Amino acid sequence: MTLYIDDVRPGDVLYQTYTYGMGNTKSRGQGVYRHHVATVHADFVHPETGVRVPHVVLTSGKKLYGSDIRKCRRSSPEWLEQGWFESICGDCGAKRSEGHRYHCPHPRAIRAREKAALRGAS
Repeated sequence: MTLYIDDVRPGDVLYQTYTYGMGNTKSRGQGVYRHHVATVHADFVHPETGVRVPHVVLTSGKKLYGSDIRKCRRSSPEWLEQGWFESICGDCGAKRSEGHRYHCPHPRAIRAREKAALRGAS
């Protein structure tokens, strides 16, 4: 789902994935940036040019503009590819073969724990 500036509120956490080269090879790995939103300026008009420039100011002071916000997500990706290594969870760092850790805050991990609890209760 594409994220727009009208959907973002102060206090939200946005996740943006990026790729990087792994050493002296052609293999690529994935990482994730966590952005904490401080303020949202949806109707900001540049004082000199008069052009509407909507943007989000992060707690780090960096600004994300419309095209950057569309690259973000509300939750981190479940598994980050690590080249020839095993994929890891974007939140708890567990390996894919081991599954999520018991305290992982990822939405899919929470749903899986709830589903397991319901199966155990019946």
